[in-house]
Amino acid sequence: MLPSVLSGPASARNVIRKKALLTLQAVIELYKDNTGSYPSTSGAWWYENSGHPTDYIPNLVPDYVKILPRDPMPNVQTVCGTLAQSGYLYRSDGTYYKLLSHCAYEGTYPTSSEQFYDPARPTWALMVCNANPAICSGL
Repeated sequence: MLPSVLSGPASARNVIRKKALLTLQAVIELYKDNTGSYPSTSGAWWYENSGHPTDYIPNLVPDYVKILPRDPMPNVQTVCGTLAQSGYLYRSDGTYYKLLSHCAYEGTYPTSSEQFYDPARPTWALMVCNANPAICSGL
């Protein structure tokens, strides 16, 4: 019984992460429908608390969302075991985008046939993108 009790908070945080990715994916698609392109970071990775004035996904706040979500347990390297930035990361050239929950997921990562699978980071990120995962893996 003890392991299931201990996994409760981690499972709840993982649900929050997945819901945040799906919600942001819908908002990013709405932005594209309205503007003709995805919010661009000029191909650079932007991440939570990165110091960008528009935060980690440009041009969404405040017209599309009030605030961008933060990882429920930020900057804890529970997965990567390195000094890598954990939390949400976003990258786009305006045509393609990739959004990650990076180095923060607290469970078994999806397989190649499952939603959120990232072929470039199969054991340390959850991903949503606007194309086939193989195409997005290059982002």
